Amino acid sequence: MDWKNRLIKKGKLNSPVVEQTPVIWNGRLMLVETWQCHYWDKPPSRSKKYYVRIRNVETGDVLDKCMEQYCFSSALIWDEVLYVFAARYRETKGSKESNDDTGFRDVNMSKSDDLVKWTKPKIVLAGEPYENLLNQSVCHDGRRFVMAYESNDPAYPPYTIKFAVSDDLEIWMKIPDAIYGTDRYTACPALRHVGDYYYMLYLERLKPKRWFETWLTRSKDLISWEDAPRNPVIVPDPDQDVHSDHPEGGKECNASDPDLVEWRGKTRVYFTGGDQHWGGNLQYAEFDGTMQEFFESYYV
Repeated sequence: MDWKNRLIKKGKLNSPVVEQTPVIWNGRLMLVETWQCHYWDKPPSRSKKYYVRIRNVETGDVLDKCMEQYCFSSALIWDEVLYVFAARYRETKGSKESNDDTGFRDVNMSKSDDLVKWTKPKIVLAGEPYENLLNQSVCHDGRRFVMAYESNDPAYPPYTIKFAVSDDLEIWMKIPDAIYGTDRYTACPALRHVGDYYYMLYLERLKPKRWFETWLTRSKDLISWEDAPRNPVIVPDPDQDVHSDHPEGGKECNASDPDLVEWRGKTRVYFTGGDQHWGGNLQYAEFDGTMQEFFESYYV
């Protein structure tokens, strides 16, 4: 019998948001979203205005905002507290000695137990000299917290995915030998631990054309990885426009920035169909089953 991808695209959300994490807060499905003000700029500009917002999926209401001037956000709920992780943008230029070059130099965290009062963002993971830290994803493996984070470490082709662990979501230790994608483009991870494995959705670039797909890999130790034989998981639709208010127009060439949640008996995956330049069109797809069944379906 021929294998069929059971993840079904369900719809577009009329949103240019790229980075997001779906979470269940008090029984309600929320999206923790990075908002970049240049989404609506006409003509296009490179304004560096970012923040994180929490949006109720059912009503569309934005409940709160936090982390001004932080980007590439992700989130995790633990013990009824919402932890938000994001990269801080620095405008200052520095030297190798100062380790203060322009870019997203570190991962920061802010938390809230009521979505009203937020702790001051604090650095929880810093990049190495001349390394930017971009997208990240945090999960719990039953013993500890694990973070997958995207790096442009100049020792490897951009981008690679590295890993760190923590007991409390605030003090993180990098795992030196845990690096995925040292030989090619691998970006925007979404990490989960189910069954005996860490499963990671990530963005794979297919050369020579400008084409980016969401793929899946898994590991038991964060060092040795087994790529899914049924990749890709999500592909762009070259006939679809990016968001209607996109300043430059264009068609989809990437299906990126996946993140997922179990919701009402299904596994829901959010992603953006974009152009790898300005933004995209936030979308979601569903798998009729648990998250473990979803991941395992690509390894049959």
